Amino acid sequence: MISLIGFRTCSPHAPKQANTYGKTVLKASLVFAEFLAIAGGLLLIFSAHHITYGAILCGAGPGLIEGICSSILIYQNRKFNDQFEIELNNWVKASSLRTEGNRRQKAAEKIKNCYRNKENSLNLSFLELTTLPDVFSYLTKLRELNLSQNHLTELPATIGNLTKLRELNLSHNRLTELPATIGNLTKLRELNLSQNHLTELPATIGSLTQLSKLNLYRNQLTELPATIGNLTQLRELNLRGNHLTKFPATIGNLTELRDLDLRGNRLTKLPATIGNLTQLSKLNLYWNHLTELPATIGNLTQLSKLNLYLNHLTELPATIGNLTKLRELNLSRNRLTELPATIGDLTQLSKLNLYWNRLKELPATIGNLTQLSKLNLYWNHLTELPATIGNLTKLRELDLSDNLLTELPATIGNLTELRELTLRTNRLTELPATIGNLTQLSKLNLYLNRLTELPNLFFSLPSFCRVALAGNAFTPNVVARILEHMNHTEYQGPRRMVFI
Repeated sequence: MISLIGFRTCSPHAPKQANTYGKTVLKASLVFAEFLAIAGGLLLIFSAHHITYGAILCGAGPGLIEGICSSILIYQNRKFNDQFEIELNNWVKASSLRTEGNRRQKAAEKIKNCYRNKENSLNLSFLELTTLPDVFSYLTKLRELNLSQNHLTELPATIGNLTKLRELNLSHNRLTELPATIGNLTKLRELNLSQNHLTELPATIGSLTQLSKLNLYRNQLTELPATIGNLTQLRELNLRGNHLTKFPATIGNLTELRDLDLRGNRLTKLPATIGNLTQLSKLNLYWNHLTELPATIGNLTQLSKLNLYLNHLTELPATIGNLTKLRELNLSRNRLTELPATIGDLTQLSKLNLYWNRLKELPATIGNLTQLSKLNLYWNHLTELPATIGNLTKLRELDLSDNLLTELPATIGNLTELRELTLRTNRLTELPATIGNLTQLSKLNLYLNRLTELPNLFFSLPSFCRVALAGNAFTPNVVARILEHMNHTEYQGPRRMVFI
């Protein structure tokens, strides 16, 4: 049995009759529906045309009740869809410029298709959008959202409704701040905010505890909130090209971090807690203002690459020797006057850059770096090399230019894998005979030294070796004798020697 009861609320025009419930549902513009189970039946309350109706369904079969509920849900969805379309169309029409309106129209079509097809990915990149429609409340199924390469200056707070998002790309925009609701996106795995104008991050960034990649490259951040330490699942953190002057101690909580890029900031020191990042494999501190390193740097025993180029370091802690998995170490353009003996413990190093420092000597332990293939020491104050340099039998490139060397150890001849040897702008007066053992050498630069003679074995160098000898103290007679030797029919030495 169905009983229909109607009573006036706002309108003076109540329907005169209601023959069936079905007709009422079809004709009425429902605003809300509420179901209450009462004494084995169902009380349905709904509003239509300012008239509130109550329908008591006693003994009604489940099929009838299901049909009524389904009709109401279909109507509600239709009303929801209509509101979505209205808000999106209003956003398109709000543009005062035709070109911008066209771009908004294109974006609106993509948004509509995403919504209608219940897609979980939406790409609105490269549309030069300056604003976004406030329709994120309708797109709660999204898992990936790409808004990169636009002109956005702000985000609507409702972006926080996208609680299923896994990836959010906002790179190459003009954002100056983020809404606090960004912290609602607790399922985010990847967040790209690179190349914006952000000056700070909201504390709620720390709520994104599932993040594995966070890219903040090239913003204007001067500091990070302490809550950054809550991102304990982070594996990659890119802060390159900001204005950071300090780092919060809570950075030490990011114990899953593998890659930390801090290039191009203004850091003067690192917190001791940096040593907690024991899973770190890459640490890039290029172009900062560091004057020292904490001893705890030695705890980063998984590091394979460490870049400290262009800082103000005057010394290294002895614990640097603990980084036994290090393969690449760049210490160029600092103010180092010496290296700790423990540098010799880095036996897996293949590349070591020390150019543009103030080194006067090298520790004998440098000879322990038997895996080195590249060693760059140019522009230091070296006056001699240790004999142990000859242990570096895998070296392929050795640059000793712009130093104060007066001689080379005979052990230089052990470096039989050398392809390039640069000795320009030193004070060498002679070469050891063992130089002729370097049978793989393709480039030998001796420009601007004080050589007066070449040892006989010098001509054992391979024919393809290019030798620069200009700027030395060779007399015309010596040059003539060398050229005569080169013209000999049995000559197999270097064919290209430049004296001028």
